Amino acid sequence: MKFLNIDFRPGFIVYRNGPGPVWVCPHSGPAVEIPTSRDQWSETIASLCWLKMGGTLIVSTIPRKQMYGMDFNREIPPKDSSLNLWPQFVKDENKERLEKYRKVYSWTAVDEADHKHRLKIYNDFWNTVRRAGNIIVFLHTQFTRIKNFPSVMDVITYRGRGVKNEIIKAMVKKTNEKYEQFFRHIEKPYKDEIYLEQQRVIDRIKEVFSEFNPDKMKVEYKTNILSDLDIIKKYANRKVYRRLQKEFNEKNFLSALKSALKQKIHPHITVESIFKGQKALTMKKPLFREGNIVMEVEMTRFLGNWYPRRASEIVMEILKDMVSVEMYRKMGFKQTQIVKFLKKEI
Repeated sequence: MKFLNIDFRPGFIVYRNGPGPVWVCPHSGPAVEIPTSRDQWSETIASLCWLKMGGTLIVSTIPRKQMYGMDFNREIPPKDSSLNLWPQFVKDENKERLEKYRKVYSWTAVDEADHKHRLKIYNDFWNTVRRAGNIIVFLHTQFTRIKNFPSVMDVITYRGRGVKNEIIKAMVKKTNEKYEQFFRHIEKPYKDEIYLEQQRVIDRIKEVFSEFNPDKMKVEYKTNILSDLDIIKKYANRKVYRRLQKEFNEKNFLSALKSALKQKIHPHITVESIFKGQKALTMKKPLFREGNIVMEVEMTRFLGNWYPRRASEIVMEILKDMVSVEMYRKMGFKQTQIVKFLKKEI
């Protein structure tokens, strides 16, 4: 430890370990009501990076669900909406409207005092992120399910705002080639976990809606299943997939899933193949300054749980390349030259 300072704040903790990057875990708080409502192991990966490279680690300590805490990776809600939606969240009615609200806004409040209190915590969190440094890495986790296949880690550049797309793609290509043997080694357990996760999803849907039928599912469940089907269709045997199209049921879904996973495709790092980083952009815009590095990493739960040290190693390697690129830039090299340098280093 170079220098350790711990600052406990309402809603989050700030760990300081000398100069270095800013590691941010907006969804690391407890899972209230359902176990999947937090980014499991995001703080584990971030802490391993922080211990090695130093800097500031900012860890959320509250639930991300809008009733029980707040989602730091969403926008500030208008006060009227925040108060008016509270009764509907309590009753869990009008699910489509609630889902649209969840996708955009950070919290709902029982009264004006509650709204004001949450707003203060939210602003304190983002002001802390902005002041902590100019190299910022947000860490999230993604489900190990077929809709995210074959990504084991997705790197987000905010569509080039935080990191130039051409440069990050060259870096990720280099990293994928370096760790190819590792990715081949984890292919089977990674795919096994996808299959188990899809079984969990099916069981949850049957528990909530009594049957595994997209026509009976509410919007959030149905959207995710349709995303699963897009990937299954891409990789599954055509005959097997047509059987699922003709008769959608659990048996045919799992058969098509197995068929898709039989493809000889090993997991690898991707660039904005799943997420584009479009949440909480109002709060992130001040971060996209000249000379700043801002990126987001979406890790699969599989990688975070089974191989946290290897995952942190990969994140640090990509970030170190980014810092090197910034040095090249300050020396006056053009982007095309920098990409050539990266390709030569493979």
